[in-house]
Parts: sequence; structure tokens; C-alpha cells
Amino acid sequence: MATVKELECGTLSTLAELQNYKDMGINVPDLFGVIYRIDRVRDSKQFIEYLITLSKEKHYTVLNTQIPQAVAFREATSQQIPTTKFMNGSKKQQSKAQKSATAISNLILEIENLWIAKLKTG
Repeated sequence: MATVKELECGTLSTLAELQNYKDMGINVPDLFGVIYRIDRVRDSKQFIEYLITLSKEKHYTVLNTQIPQAVAFREATSQQIPTTKFMNGSKKQQSKAQKSATAISNLILEIENLWIAKLKTG
């Protein structure tokens, strides 16, 4: 919850203050949030719901893709290889690596679609 409060009190309050400068022609970029390192605990669901509710009030977008907490990310990083290439090992390890790679691919596609839509609308 500390990270959520830090987002709310730090980043979002700063962005709200910057909105005042739009009248002077300063462009304030859109803010997108990615929910990552999701645990399978009840608190995680509550935090996610809170962030989504907060996003509607504070005018930022929470992306639909959620990145699970996965050992595959840490292990791939320490071996300096992409998660998508981290497919050797046991069937269980391959399955987890595949889920992690799928989550990252989904995130990339979601961001790409947002950029395409933004470019079309100007």
C-alpha cells in the first residue's frame, strides 16, 4: 500500500499541479500505469481495484495487461537474456517462462494500440 500512496501523493499530485500550466501552452503528457508483480493474495485485488478507481478520479490510465510476479523475470535478467528466450529447463519452468513472455507481449501490443490511436487522433 505504501507504493500506492506514494503514487497518489507524489506523482499524481505533481501531475495535477502541472495541469495548471496547460494554459501557458505547456504540454503535459498522458500517464499510463502498469500493474506488475501481482501476487495471488486478496490484498492485490484490493490494491488493483483502488488504483483503477483512483485512475478515474486523477485522470490517468491503468493498462489492462497485468504483469505477474514471476521468477522467470529475475532469472532471465540475471542471465542477461530476454524472458522470451528463457525457455530451457523443466516443463514447469518453460510454462512459467511462456506465461511471462505472453504477459510482456500483451503489454507491448496494448501500448502499440494506444500509440496508434493517439497518432490517428492527433
